[in-house]
Amino acid sequence: MQPQANTTTTPKVRRCGTRTPGHAYSVTNITITNTVVHTDPVTKKEREDPLDMFLLCPSIEVDPEMNLSDQGVTTLLRPPGYDLQYDIWDVIGSSFYPYFPIFYEEGKQMGFSRKI
Repeated sequence: MQPQANTTTTPKVRRCGTRTPGHAYSVTNITITNTVVHTDPVTKKEREDPLDMFLLCPSIEVDPEMNLSDQGVTTLLRPPGYDLQYDIWDVIGSSFYPYFPIFYEEGKQMGFSRKI
């Protein structure tokens, strides 16, 4: 038997739209307490850390040599010592999110996801 899509729920509508059926998404595992479950790069054990820990603060101007895409995501290999771990960089579109806190609060409520 083939898995069936759940057609009884309405997709969450975000400022930037809704998820597209049939596509792959990178998502965060955010808990009810706004922590992120992830694997510690040193101990290799799963742990929870505050969502705020994953922000660059203060925000920085991105170096053009990083070649981040204006639309979509860019994956970049971390420096040596991280066992081939990659980070996903995303430029937040100001047409949907004119201020970062709008994006951040929506993500805390609905989770962060990005079509890859």
